[in-house]
Amino acid sequence: MLRGGITVGDVALSYGQLFGPAVNRGYAIESQVARFPRIVVGEEVLREVKNNPALWVNDADYDLKATKSLLRRDFDGEYFVDYLRVIEEELDERSKYPALLDQHAEFIRHGLRRYKDNASILAKYKWLREYHRYTVEKWNERNHPKS
Repeated sequence: MLRGGITVGDVALSYGQLFGPAVNRGYAIESQVARFPRIVVGEEVLREVKNNPALWVNDADYDLKATKSLLRRDFDGEYFVDYLRVIEEELDERSKYPALLDQHAEFIRHGLRRYKDNASILAKYKWLREYHRYTVEKWNERNHPKS
């Protein structure tokens, strides 16, 4: 599992080291906001996509919508990279997606058992379980609509 933060802003490179406000913000997102196995995208990134023509492939509205299509807003209002949903679109053979979901579910079950007595790690697997459940529920709605 991993977590991280994506931001934009001023950065300097000196003697092989990065420093500056964006580095500090990225670290704060990763360490204080992400908390779970997710890559949190700061609101400033979305503002930059909307307001910086140098980033546009098409136009502000289209590109912001395309960027948000890769993200999901979590219970705390933070955007994170919705890898589990997006990966389905990236598979060469979409028929392999259910097997990938099964592997993901098994990884979570194993972690829940292994860390049942470690509250801080267990919380991360519980978050992952909810993320997985939500993704599977939405996938089932798209692929097996009720009549």
